[in-house]
Amino acid sequence: MNWLLNSLWWFSGTDSETIKTCPARDKALRNALGLVFLLNYAALLLAWIKVGVRYFGWAGFIPGLIVPSIFLALDRIIAMRHRHLSGILAVYNIGQADDKAEVKLRVAMALALSLATTFTFQLDQANSLIRDKTQTQWKAANSALRQEITAQVEAEYTQKLASFDQRQKSLAEQRAITGESLADATDTVKESSAKARAARDQQSYEKGGLDGRPAGEALKFHAQRELAERNEGIAAEAHSRQQVATKALEAIDDQLAKIALDRLNAEKDKTTRLAQVDESMRQDSRFVAEKVGLFSDATIFVGFFFDPDVAAGMWVMSLLMWGVLLALELSALIALAILPASAYDIALVANLRVEAAKLVAAAEIKLAQQASQSPPVQVRARPRPGNQRPNQGNPINEGVNREQN
Repeated sequence: MNWLLNSLWWFSGTDSETIKTCPARDKALRNALGLVFLLNYAALLLAWIKVGVRYFGWAGFIPGLIVPSIFLALDRIIAMRHRHLSGILAVYNIGQADDKAEVKLRVAMALALSLATTFTFQLDQANSLIRDKTQTQWKAANSALRQEITAQVEAEYTQKLASFDQRQKSLAEQRAITGESLADATDTVKESSAKARAARDQQSYEKGGLDGRPAGEALKFHAQRELAERNEGIAAEAHSRQQVATKALEAIDDQLAKIALDRLNAEKDKTTRLAQVDESMRQDSRFVAEKVGLFSDATIFVGFFFDPDVAAGMWVMSLLMWGVLLALELSALIALAILPASAYDIALVANLRVEAAKLVAAAEIKLAQQASQSPPVQVRARPRPGNQRPNQGNPINEGVNREQN
């Protein structure tokens, strides 16, 4: 436990040798003060590391460590100053109460740096608002360019649809004509085939009675055969036309299917290009880039305090956070201010006087020793320039002056 107590005493600027001779109450007070200093340093360390990383990335750990350490050093200097005692303890004071300039400086630093910390934390909390505002400004700056590119995509898509409609209409007309031709050929095939079959049947019938009939009756046989052959020829020609019409309809249907597929691809292409309008805008020389960075974010953030939609909430949250952070940064001084006077303060004054007396005594002894070891020094008064004799100051003629006396 000694290391823990020594750590708490170090943080609070407590003289470990002096506090050991003090009552338990004084030790408890200094331990509590050291705990406040330690927690204050830990909280400031976390806050300022976050601030440093926010502005400087991983290199921000360096200022994040330096700033809280400076605060801790100043707090320890203030804590190690002799407190001005009052009441019955005033007799132990070693001087008049000072104006506590270092405390005022520390408070001023806490005010300024807590504002910076509050600004940083609020900047992080308002990140979503800042992003939305940035996007709104960016879209407004590029709205004309966006509309132009969108209109161009829509116009190309409309032009393609018109081309598809024209081709589809033409193919539909061709399909109707081909369909009629196919129907006519089919009907002709059916009709001619039926007539040919009937003629063949009649031909077969006439062929069976040729031996017993008169010669003139053979004409019916030949007529039926010619009729059958003619109808079969018509049916064959119609069948050929039927096949051509069928293939033509298949080709037309394939083209119509391709047009439907092209129409679907054109719609997908339009959707893709509209989704990539931002990328298309960035390739245009008229594109206004999105403003990003600390100064841009800070400018937008400050503007929120004057935005009637969010100004009230921004002021309330900022003041509350600033008050909390200021209290956090001054917690060590607050604890030191409310710390009651104790025997430890008197012991510090007593030790200071003892140490001062020792230093003075040591200095006097040293001077006395130097005086006893050095030969006596004869000091002769030098006459003023107006009263100096002609030979005075010349070692050779010094005897002349003595004779004159």
